[in-house]
Amino acid sequence: MAVDLVKRNFSRTWFSKPNGTDRSEKPDAYEIVQGPTQIEILNQLIALARSGRLGLSVKQQQCTLTNFNKTVALRHLIGSIVTSGLLTRHPSAANGAVLTGFLLSTKTLNTQPPGLILARSDSNQRFQNLPNGYLVQATQGDIHHDFFLSGNLELNVLDYTFPVKDSSTVGERVGLPVITGVPAPNDTNTLLKALSKRKKLVDQPSAKHWP
Repeated sequence: MAVDLVKRNFSRTWFSKPNGTDRSEKPDAYEIVQGPTQIEILNQLIALARSGRLGLSVKQQQCTLTNFNKTVALRHLIGSIVTSGLLTRHPSAANGAVLTGFLLSTKTLNTQPPGLILARSDSNQRFQNLPNGYLVQATQGDIHHDFFLSGNLELNVLDYTFPVKDSSTVGERVGLPVITGVPAPNDTNTLLKALSKRKKLVDQPSAKHWP
């Protein structure tokens, strides 16, 4: 819903993923891939987008570089935490934000997800070359426990999720409480929090949707 809303109301969109995931470089998982660092990276990405320089580093440019005059940050889960930190440290960076899967408190951060193992010890070949400190959840059951409330689980979604799971880092998990729940008194732009009734770890069953 939130993604569709942004696409309908904004002519251009661009997407980013957390540092150290997917095909990005894999920097030190303890000292570099941390929440505060990701805030600064997001701020610089937005600055590049506004100036029309976001795609200059792409080796094979397949699109025309454009200036993003207005930006809305649409992030999920950890991305929502990073975005809330952005609004605190750099309130003028974005014109608005949509936070989905947003943590209601820091209590859930103190309960680490079950079944975390070193990523390179996982059977998935994508993780074989990751350095120490990169983590993944070992089984489908671990992901089920973390993200899907009983009674609301569609097995085909879980079957799809497990093979495409991504890694996180020790530094990221340890550092998240530092940037969670910090007020952003200087941010006066539009903010939408979209909470779910079907996600176990993050959104409570009684949570309602509110702008």
